[in-house]
Amino acid sequence: MKEWLKAGVSLDKILEAATINNAKFFNLNDAYGSIADGKIANILLLKKNPLESIEAYNEIDSVIIHGKIYEREVFSANSKMKHQSSIN
Repeated sequence: MKEWLKAGVSLDKILEAATINNAKFFNLNDAYGSIADGKIANILLLKKNPLESIEAYNEIDSVIIHGKIYEREVFSANSKMKHQSSIN
């Protein structure tokens, strides 16, 4: 992503590439890639705004996978993946 920014790709286009355009490429945009009613709730929560800084992608707070919230730490190599809570 940093290389895209260096090449002149705007922050909003980088976000699109990581979300909806990625889902479109794999023909999964009916279920993934954006937040909408009926779509699968896989969401990366960042501590900073990715439309303000490319460094935001390095500041992961938590991840929501199929409605379950996981803290960033559970994805470390030394952690057993246990979800924190559910939003359902």
